[in-house]
Amino acid sequence: MSASAPQPTPDKDPTGADAPAKTSKRRRNKKPWSNKKFLAVWIPVVAIIAVVAIGANVAIGYWRTAIESYMGTGTYFHRQH
Repeated sequence: MSASAPQPTPDKDPTGADAPAKTSKRRRNKKPWSNKKFLAVWIPVVAIIAVVAIGANVAIGYWRTAIESYMGTGTYFHRQH
């Protein structure tokens, strides 16, 4: 009995990897986004995230002592009249 190399099957390439999955008709006909369209969507998203991040940073700075006291790390200074 002699050992022979395994023969590739139709659904596998010679390296033994699986064949690429079939793409749907809708995905094959899908055109890539233009740079103009991509930027028209991406710039507002990044701008909103930046505004929220800056607003959160300002709010945390404004309420710092209250937040630190709530978390148990700060000190609360009470003014006496």
